[in-house]
Amino acid sequence: PRIPLILISRQSDLDWMTRVEEELASPFLDGECLARITIIFSPEISEIILTLHHVICDGISITSFFQEVL
Repeated sequence: PRIPLILISRQSDLDWMTRVEEELASPFLDGECLARITIIFSPEISEIILTLHHVICDGISITSFFQEVL
């Protein structure tokens, strides 16, 4: 399945915390992609939230991913 990309307009410095709480409460369903990407954006600043199932990601692989992205 395709990785879902969720785009949210940034309204405050706390938007990312609200979205992370929502992600923590959202389980991965059978047959669903085991990753989700959320971008909270504004002209001044943006945040990327990458939600991954533990089956496909560990501490080393997420570190490698962010080194490649950044």
